[in-house]
Amino acid sequence: MNQTNTLSASDVEILTLRFGLNGTPPMTLEEIAERLGCSREKVRWRESQALRAAQNNPQLRRIAGKEYGESSGSPSTSRPTRLVF
Repeated sequence: MNQTNTLSASDVEILTLRFGLNGTPPMTLEEIAERLGCSREKVRWRESQALRAAQNNPQLRRIAGKEYGESSGSPSTSRPTRLVF
């Protein structure tokens, strides 16, 4: 991950899979790790870094707000339902 508040293609893929962007269902860390052939912890770390970069990027914040609006899910689920900045 670079320091310019932009996301690499692989970080975008992780966030897309994790949060169910582009109409896909959200996936757990374990499901993403299996798909990408890495550890669950590596996916968690990359997700954290990508979200941190997204928080500091006004354009990405606007996209996240449009994508998730006011929808909410059950707090007990292991799958994320929306991005919160």
